[in-house]
Amino acid sequence: MLTNDQAIQQLAADLRLSPAELAAVWTGPGACCNTPAFKLEYLAICKARNLHPLRGEVFPQVRNVKERNGATEIWVQRLTVVTSYLQFLDRAQRAGFHVTAAAVCANDTWGGFDYVAAAPVKHVTPFDKDRGEVVGAWGRAVDIKNRGIPPIGQFWPVSELAQNTPQWGNGGQRSHMTMKAALERTARLAAPSEFEGLYGEEEIEGTTLPAGPVDSQAPAVIVAKAPDAPVAQSYCL
Repeated sequence: MLTNDQAIQQLAADLRLSPAELAAVWTGPGACCNTPAFKLEYLAICKARNLHPLRGEVFPQVRNVKERNGATEIWVQRLTVVTSYLQFLDRAQRAGFHVTAAAVCANDTWGGFDYVAAAPVKHVTPFDKDRGEVVGAWGRAVDIKNRGIPPIGQFWPVSELAQNTPQWGNGGQRSHMTMKAALERTARLAAPSEFEGLYGEEEIEGTTLPAGPVDSQAPAVIVAKAPDAPVAQSYCL
């Protein structure tokens, strides 16, 4: 049986990473992977999902979360692998689905499944005061490979999507965050196998994710955070 270090080297070879590139992973985007187990888990997910650890496609986070161990609660470290919503769209496209989303506001008189495709204004700006507060977003996934799969539509209320971060309380940015989260969840509905082991940042803030055995006890802080993904123009969402 391979040791962790040997398995890491094997995965690096499978990912076609040179020794210098592997070192760059651990000093760059993977710097938070501070144990061989985290390094091994991170590279295994990159290989399984065909993502390159040095091309901005994926970012690891080591978070400290509270979990129940019998009758007591303890702090444990968990690795979460995060990708951008643009990667969600790309992977859904490769799986044969075109995914779109549109924000819905309290005063909107239209909405529903067809709104995603037909709405002339999909992004809510601070100038859209008459539309009221953002209350959620419709997500829509359409089969583009003519396999006879009916369109998938889902309304995601803000109460299910919003996290306790500054971006979620900021006007037009709140609209972007709502749509990004709806895009990710709709893509996951359409092609769940494409996203096993991957999470969008909008999905994990303040959320405890399933993981392996207890690693350590620690205060509840995020050790490393993925950089903000670029936001596409609203009419492209």
